[in-house]
Amino acid sequence: MQHFGLEPAVAFNIAVIVTQIGGSLLVILNRYAWLGAGALAVFTALTIPIAHNFWAMEEPMKTLEFYVVMEHITVIGGLMVVAWKSR
Repeated sequence: MQHFGLEPAVAFNIAVIVTQIGGSLLVILNRYAWLGAGALAVFTALTIPIAHNFWAMEEPMKTLEFYVVMEHITVIGGLMVVAWKSR
């Protein structure tokens, strides 16, 4: 977290763990799956400007990070379908 300028790093690490495990459990257990999918989608979207800012990079990393961003957007779309189709 320090590498990306997120301080206090311990608090951000705990928040990431709670979001990923909690959101995943909500989806897996189909209890408030829409909430879990939404939390995971927001988390995934926030990683783009924080960790994958391809627009500020030079080649070849720019292209590689762009592909990672496209994959993240695809995951967000899948999580939107989960939220929509959950009970």
